[in-house]
Amino acid sequence: MTAPDPKLQAAGTALRVRIGLQVGAAALLAGAAALLLTWLAERPGLRARIDWTAARDNTLGPASHAVIEKLQSDVVVDAFFTPLPGPLGAIGYEAQERTLRLLVLLRESSAGRVTFRQHDLASQIGVDAARARLQELGLRQVDPGGIVVVSMDARQAVLHVHGDLADIDPGDPRGEQGVPRPARLVTFRAEEALVSALLKVSLGDTQTVLFSVGHGERELDDTGLGGLSDLRKSLEGDGFKVDRWSSGKEGGRIPADCAVLAVIGPEQPFTEAEADAVREFVESGGRLVGAPATVVRRPAVEGDRTLPALLVPWGIRIATEGIVAEPRATLGQPLYGIPQCGEIRIGSDGLSAMSPVTESLKRADRYVETPYAMSLERTTPPPGGSVLTLLSSESASWRDVPNPPTAAGHDWKPAPDEARGPFPMAMTAVFRPPRTAEVRRVGAKDAQPETRILAIGSAGAFANASLEVNRDFLLNGFDWAVARDYRVHVEPKSRPSRRLDVASGAALAHVHLWTVFVLPGACLALGLFTWRRRRNP
Repeated sequence: MTAPDPKLQAAGTALRVRIGLQVGAAALLAGAAALLLTWLAERPGLRARIDWTAARDNTLGPASHAVIEKLQSDVVVDAFFTPLPGPLGAIGYEAQERTLRLLVLLRESSAGRVTFRQHDLASQIGVDAARARLQELGLRQVDPGGIVVVSMDARQAVLHVHGDLADIDPGDPRGEQGVPRPARLVTFRAEEALVSALLKVSLGDTQTVLFSVGHGERELDDTGLGGLSDLRKSLEGDGFKVDRWSSGKEGGRIPADCAVLAVIGPEQPFTEAEADAVREFVESGGRLVGAPATVVRRPAVEGDRTLPALLVPWGIRIATEGIVAEPRATLGQPLYGIPQCGEIRIGSDGLSAMSPVTESLKRADRYVETPYAMSLERTTPPPGGSVLTLLSSESASWRDVPNPPTAAGHDWKPAPDEARGPFPMAMTAVFRPPRTAEVRRVGAKDAQPETRILAIGSAGAFANASLEVNRDFLLNGFDWAVARDYRVHVEPKSRPSRRLDVASGAALAHVHLWTVFVLPGACLALGLFTWRRRRNP
């Protein structure tokens, strides 16, 4: 056996080293190229997106890009999705899936300014994390179908899948009203709603809401069921600064920076100076949100310096003779004679579609609670003014008048002499200020000389016990009062169709051209080319 040639061994070793170096260098170059390509892909200015969908589902509108580009701070979007009941389940799932795709598109288009988090509500770990996040956001529960919360620092906007992001028709699957109709997704408006929410939380126009105190009103810091602590948190999350107004400040006058004066449940009348201050504020273009004291807590106050008396010249009268009640349903039978008859829930049929305060709630088939409420009546507003009813009770309701010997004693049973419903439960009044025609300041901007009043017959509608149900209604009301308009118009995209409509336009001619000539011709040309190459190598 011959000994190996040292030269050949050295040559082989050198060859292996050279090959190893080449492989290592190639690996390093491949890794560097991958990192470089990844870095380049993350540069927004170097990305090229092409949307080939017919409805442009993967393209944001120009208005959406304009709002995103003006974001001054990072925005967090939290999605909490739950199933819709019954036949709406599949439609709700479709709306949720399209919303998720849109949220991913918003995140990718924002250059890192929008962060998106979907919370898992199917596992116990996910539920615990979702509850913790809901607590951080000041929310207690997730409505059927789910919600999307857009937040920036302390400001937030809550969007409901059913009503805000999508309009869903429940249909009539059983044919109870005629020909059976399946549930369907009528309109998908998520882009408009989400971009409007981005605009809402990004605006820095903090406006002041002052709550009157000193007359038995509901307390802002009261965390009990009858307090307003949850309303205060919600208003602050909506971009308002919340404070108190009493006659001891600024000589009884309402401060010039007050955007809205809220008078919730006063059980004593104003002083003469306070009543004059409220009149001057409202009749000079101020905005007022008011609700009378609950009768069952204490007899209604009377006189010309009460909230009901102040509202009469402005187009609204509060009927203080009693409170609105309706029978409670038990096993399909009406039940009378219990205090729960005074806890009114107004469904979508009783919500006005003509006001931005209730229009979105009606579209989403939501309801509003007005516990132990007085009804409202229309009076003559100032010249040129208009009064609109927002909430109406059912026709089965009645105005329960207190029974002797106590003024607050109600039997919760309709009597022949008691008025029957439906009753207006909330109204708005708008008119030109009779005391001035000058532009005044509302928050951080000039406002048109216009007085806006929102009157609700129930102070309990503002309380912690009802806020989980009434939050959107009340926030809409305060936003309307200060003329906040966050709506960005984006043309809603229709439901994606995956069928080719050959009966419209030139679609059939295009199908014939491609299937009969273009595709067969391309296959023929490719075959001829291959045959020619094999024949002439």
